[in-house]
Amino acid sequence: MNRPPFWLSDTGRPNKPFTNGMVERFNGRIEEVLQSHHFRSGENLEARLHRYVLLYNQQLPQSSLGSKTPLQAIKDWHKRKRCLDSTEFSA
Repeated sequence: MNRPPFWLSDTGRPNKPFTNGMVERFNGRIEEVLQSHHFRSGENLEARLHRYVLLYNQQLPQSSLGSKTPLQAIKDWHKRKRCLDSTEFSA
């Protein structure tokens, strides 16, 4: 039986509705955007959502990421991973 990835479902994993809080928070914020604007067309909706995703990922710090934006957190992770990978083979 093929199931969608847990992050695509409303509840995450079965019987664990709060396992993906970041996704739930993002979805809640998107819902606020959708409820607070009147969209003239599908293109207008798509443009607004695209701008919001960029704002969310690049400019809104997240407390769960140590007050970093998602973009900064992933950049920091890549730097740490690169350092770990290079020390792994220097022994």
